[in-house]
Amino acid sequence: MAGPHDTSNQREVRAGLPIDLNSDDPTMHRADLGKEYVDFVGRNRHGPNLAKQLVHNGVDAALLDNTEKVALHRLFDDEISALDTERVRRRQRAGPADRITGLQPEGILR
Repeated sequence: MAGPHDTSNQREVRAGLPIDLNSDDPTMHRADLGKEYVDFVGRNRHGPNLAKQLVHNGVDAALLDNTEKVALHRLFDDEISALDTERVRRRQRAGPADRITGLQPEGILR
């Protein structure tokens, strides 16, 4: 059941619908797409796997031919893998208090 702070995107995520985050005109609205991902995933306490899925959903929704989509999926998988590796290294070097902050929205991909 939807709560008072529930958004349609949250209901769509729970329903398993493929959503993506995007901006129609970032210069006009001063949007930062990276910040939108961190805010959406972090504020709603989703893990990094949802962020990865959102990226791939965006590729799937793009008006590109299949060859270009496959190439973009591979590129994002490589970049995400590098980020995951760095996140694991940082967590291994961090103390217990640092690991807790890794769960906070501003550190969701740490």
